[in-house]
Amino acid sequence: FTYDDLGRMTRSLPMSLSGLPRDAQTEYTYPASNVIEIARCAAEQANCTSNRLTFERQETTGFGQIWHIRRTMPAATNKSVQVTRYNAMGWKERESVWFLYADGTIPNETSLNATI
Repeated sequence: FTYDDLGRMTRSLPMSLSGLPRDAQTEYTYPASNVIEIARCAAEQANCTSNRLTFERQETTGFGQIWHIRRTMPAATNKSVQVTRYNAMGWKERESVWFLYADGTIPNETSLNATI
């Protein structure tokens, strides 16, 4: 594991076990105070800027609760979105199921029928 100056994880590289090949590595970047980007790529790559296996962007509230996740799968056109809503007390009010959304933007929440 590697961390930045603020103590946030920046990279997770699995160990090799008995000569078996490593699993995928994970890189974490923080482009804004409320955004976490998570990229997964082959462990042999120097970094995850290209040839990503998956890419995920998480947006958080001011209290660090994740409220919007956009996940891109290996085929770049496949974007899945999940939206979470919290009440005034900070309790999770509802969480949508994962759904395909072509451009990965936040949809109008009133049009989502499959929420719990």
